Amino acid sequence: MQYNEVKNLIGKNHKKNTKFHQNYFVKIYQIQQQNIQDFDLME
Repeated sequence: MQYNEVKNLIGKNHKKNTKFHQNYFVKIYQIQQQNIQDFDLME
């Protein structure tokens, strides 16, 4: 999932479960950053 897709998803559901979606977004973003770092290390 791309950064923008997640942002749009949160935008649509912003009024309900705001806290949940923010936490979900942060987790996905952190995992993405970790994957990018791992990939850099592999090269």
